[in-house]
Amino acid sequence: MLPFSPSHLVLLMVSEFLIISAAEAHSCSSSKHTLCPPFTSSPPPFPFSSTPGCGHPAFQIQCSSPHSTISINNVSFSLLHFQPNSTSLLLSPQLSPTQPHQNCSSSKFLTIPTKPINLSYSPFKVSDSSCSRLSLLRPCQPPNLPNCSLCSWDCKLIKTPVNLIHTCENENSHRQVSEQGCQSDILGYLDNYLRKFGIQVEWDADQDEYFTSCRDCRAKKGVCGFNSSDPGKLFLCFHTQSSISPNWVRHDYSNNKVALLSSLFLIACLMFVVSIVVIIFRYNKLKSVSNEEDPTTIFLRNHRSTNLLPPVYTYEELEISTNGFDQKRKIGDGGFGSVYLGQLNDGKFSRHCSANSSGLGVSAFLCSSADCSQRFNFSKYFRRKRYED
Repeated sequence: MLPFSPSHLVLLMVSEFLIISAAEAHSCSSSKHTLCPPFTSSPPPFPFSSTPGCGHPAFQIQCSSPHSTISINNVSFSLLHFQPNSTSLLLSPQLSPTQPHQNCSSSKFLTIPTKPINLSYSPFKVSDSSCSRLSLLRPCQPPNLPNCSLCSWDCKLIKTPVNLIHTCENENSHRQVSEQGCQSDILGYLDNYLRKFGIQVEWDADQDEYFTSCRDCRAKKGVCGFNSSDPGKLFLCFHTQSSISPNWVRHDYSNNKVALLSSLFLIACLMFVVSIVVIIFRYNKLKSVSNEEDPTTIFLRNHRSTNLLPPVYTYEELEISTNGFDQKRKIGDGGFGSVYLGQLNDGKFSRHCSANSSGLGVSAFLCSSADCSQRFNFSKYFRRKRYED
């Protein structure tokens, strides 16, 4: 058995390929992404990501056209605009069309939620500029109010539009403005404003531990992510090169993945064929050795007729018949050893030739064996006697 067979090499290559594939599967940077408006790069820059477990858990987006969406505190927003290397977004509330409607005016608009927008307990906060714009919006007097007992939220928005955002409710709530800038249809104006201009939200990267951990991860040439199966969404740093793979394994091979896979497959097939050939060769060799016939038997078959071939006696039978090769039973010496008189089990007497190391060869010894009246398998006896001497 070879210490390192071709089958072992095939197994090693397949294992190495699985390690490479696993390293690629866990790398957020090597995953294929579709374009997500308003982002112009694919994948989107950190902290945004469309892949679960990558980026920041609060910045997970769903790619769609014409605008991707993001969920904040279970409220869906359309991403209207993003400036690279900035910490702000323009968002527009995007309600589900399947949401049950009430008999209120606000139910006709998909950008106006049924309660104040609350970004508490999230990395986001509404910018002061957005709060200021909403605080300047006023209805014309007298306001056209619905049935406030049934549509209390509509009445609250019409009277004070800044109530749309929870953190802006106290922002300039008592500012006096002229009726020249009033709006007769506050809800319609809000819907149009949110669709076109949206709400500007910001985040503070210095106060978020994910951003701090990500900076350290990037310094080590890693990719930022988190444990999506953990309730705490713990930060994870994915390395672009697997720590258990050799140094030559890098992720810049992704463009040639098909060529690499094809090469490994061809080499594996070649090694498999070589293994099969080696196994067949070794099997035939062992089979031929096991079927190899004794040369002495071949000689006897070629020089003696079948009915004249001597019977086979064991060394123990010869020893018993000559009483342990007793010298009193010795009747002479020949060219190949001493001759003893033995008594067989059937009571008949015969002579036995005890071979010695005369060096004349097996064939000559067999030819001279005709002088012995007892015909037994001299070849087996000869080998047995020489071994014990």
